[in-house]
Amino acid sequence: MAFIRADAGWQLSPAFDVNPEPEPAVERHTAINGVVSAEVEAEALLEFASLCHLTKPTAVTLLNEVVSAVEGWRSQAVERGIRQAEITEMGTVIDAQLARLGEVIRLGR
Repeated sequence: MAFIRADAGWQLSPAFDVNPEPEPAVERHTAINGVVSAEVEAEALLEFASLCHLTKPTAVTLLNEVVSAVEGWRSQAVERGIRQAEITEMGTVIDAQLARLGEVIRLGR
């Protein structure tokens, strides 16, 4: 859990400890709804939503906001001076997960 200092005081950070794994076959140490495989993480997020008291439409909206925020990651990485080798290394995995999230959003599973 992480916090951000705002004008009104401390608030919960919207993201914390987000570290993509460049190897898609590596099992995750932190499971999402029991899932440790990157291939089904997106579906697991949507299934987990009900445990967070979110309706499916609300969860889909939130996932869409995440995808929209992350889609321009490559240009942001370049602007911040990230080396092309690192962008390439992480790009395949990030783009694959964005595509999976996009499919879950479209299907509203």
